[in-house]
Amino acid sequence: MFLLRKKAKGHTYCYLATKKRVGKASKTIIVRKLGEESDLEASDPGLRKTMAEIERFNSESEENKACVLKELNPDRKCTDRTFRIGQLAVFAAMKEYGMSQDMRGRIEKTREKYDCTRIASDLIAERIIDPASKVRSYERIIENPLYGAKYSLQDTYKSLAKLAEYIDSIQDAMARRHPIREDSVVYYDTTNFYFEIERADEEGGLRQYGISKEHRPNPIVQMGLFTDLNGHPIWCNVNPGNTAECLTVLPSAALMSKAGISSYIYCADAGIGSGRIKIHNNCAARRYVVAQSLKKLDETTEKWALSDDGWNLTTAKKTISGLKRSDCPKDGFLWKETVRKLVVTLKDEKGKTGKTEIAERIIVTYSDSSFRWETHKLENKIKRAAASLRTSRETNPNSTSTILTSVAVDADAEVLDDVSIVTEIDQKKVDKEAKYNGFYAVATNLQKDVKATDVLAINARRFQIEDYFKEMKSTISARPMFVSKDESIQGHTFICYLAVMVLMEIEARLAKKKIESTPARLREAIASMQVKEIPGLGYEPCHGGTESVRKIREAIEDEYGLGALEMEFISEKKMKEIRKALG
Repeated sequence: MFLLRKKAKGHTYCYLATKKRVGKASKTIIVRKLGEESDLEASDPGLRKTMAEIERFNSESEENKACVLKELNPDRKCTDRTFRIGQLAVFAAMKEYGMSQDMRGRIEKTREKYDCTRIASDLIAERIIDPASKVRSYERIIENPLYGAKYSLQDTYKSLAKLAEYIDSIQDAMARRHPIREDSVVYYDTTNFYFEIERADEEGGLRQYGISKEHRPNPIVQMGLFTDLNGHPIWCNVNPGNTAECLTVLPSAALMSKAGISSYIYCADAGIGSGRIKIHNNCAARRYVVAQSLKKLDETTEKWALSDDGWNLTTAKKTISGLKRSDCPKDGFLWKETVRKLVVTLKDEKGKTGKTEIAERIIVTYSDSSFRWETHKLENKIKRAAASLRTSRETNPNSTSTILTSVAVDADAEVLDDVSIVTEIDQKKVDKEAKYNGFYAVATNLQKDVKATDVLAINARRFQIEDYFKEMKSTISARPMFVSKDESIQGHTFICYLAVMVLMEIEARLAKKKIESTPARLREAIASMQVKEIPGLGYEPCHGGTESVRKIREAIEDEYGLGALEMEFISEKKMKEIRKALG
């Protein structure tokens, strides 16, 4: 900060000014008008002292800068109040993406005084900056004047319920605003989130006991997610924790179709590739690629899949056929395919049974590296099974019970009826599991003009969707959930979904400028954006973080036109202008 003199109409005026970075150049910004130089000299003969204080301001440590300003303005009291301003970056990203506009455009106005869109935006920002319960998030929002919040905690919960009503409508608006970036493939998967309670809801409620993907004994709620070829989210749904995965697909697919997303290749795990789902995706506009359990193939097809003969190896230059399994390269894989007739039997709305036949390609792969890894896992499973013989039977999905059996024996270990039960490792079960090691299969109705290796490549990218779930659970701490009402659960889940979407959109935009980041690093950079309050004057930036965090933070500010946040001093007027511009 420095003293600036300007001459106008024979008079010299003094200003308090600072420098703002604009790309590689700098720009002079007027912070405060001090007055005409002659008047200042008359009222303050020590103008030179003031100039000296300004110089000291530029050379002093961070904690003393506010004190210098206080000396320049003795009527102003300095405080140690520090506020986070990362929400400004979140609001800018939401506005640029159109998320704020879509929420405001689809949520119907009510007579309530609260602004649902404003509250939802605030909660998204807090979820990114410092995830916490709704009560704690609300407290931080109210304490921070830069939010400009004028609503109650009750309004916050009402907004969650209101948001839940319009989840599908908001997603429809976003889908129409942003057509699928890669409309050739859509991926679908589910996950679940747990609650810190031991009691499920009554039948019909969202909190239900189900198969927890984190192997927790708590009630859960399930979330389904569609993404495009690049892992960008398209549509999400929220369902009770005990809902079968395959039942969550078609309702969302129907809503996506109404939004103009109806032509694609559906790709999912075997558990979300039922006959009904395959029929839905067996039309002119849609196809499917789903994982296929080898154990669920008919006997003839399974025998063909596990045989040593008939394998192919595709290299960069050509495909070699007629290989044996022993020809598998160390770090590559072999493949083969066949066509089968899949007959699906379903009941219509009137209860009538009908059959539909699909010509389905089965593509099987074999990999030595997968064989070694799966053999290693099975060996560990046997060890755990041996250890569990002295304890109670396991009940989790990865239970060792799949290779255990119980027999009745007498004192001499002779097998008898109804004497005593002894649990032991069943070698037949072990051998049955071992025979599938190294093998993997997919099923598709894509025609033969699509190469088998291209089908496998489509399926290989299916695991990108796990990244989204990971960010929801770790980066923004979507669970455990501290809300109980169904509408609040839906609203919270959608808030978390949108928060990760904001981070991924920022990540994608920075990537175009060759700036590498991750949602976790972006969250850290946004959380590092802070200012110290100087009452009556404005705010002094006091950003934290490492050098790498600083670079990402400045990249975000440059991308969304927030370079003013890097000024040495931000006036109250300037901060209000920034806040107003973001909606």
